[in-house]
Amino acid sequence: MDTKRKSDTTIAEDLRLAGLERGGFLALSLEPDVGLALATLDGSCLFVADKNPIEVVRLIEEQFRPRWVLWGSDAAAKLI
Repeated sequence: MDTKRKSDTTIAEDLRLAGLERGGFLALSLEPDVGLALATLDGSCLFVADKNPIEVVRLIEEQFRPRWVLWGSDAAAKLI
């Protein structure tokens, strides 16, 4: 699944459709005031344009408690 988020679905629904389960691996790249990109272990990608991507990450964390995969410390530093 390679998709941009649709207004009639939630990020949680999109991630479930992409195969993410609680505790699953989820890759993250984010840029404040722009949005974020997510990828599941099977290669499904989701792009979310949102002025507050940190809030989106918080919601994902609450619902899925994923094992976050980061390409570097930059993404983690933006979340602190």
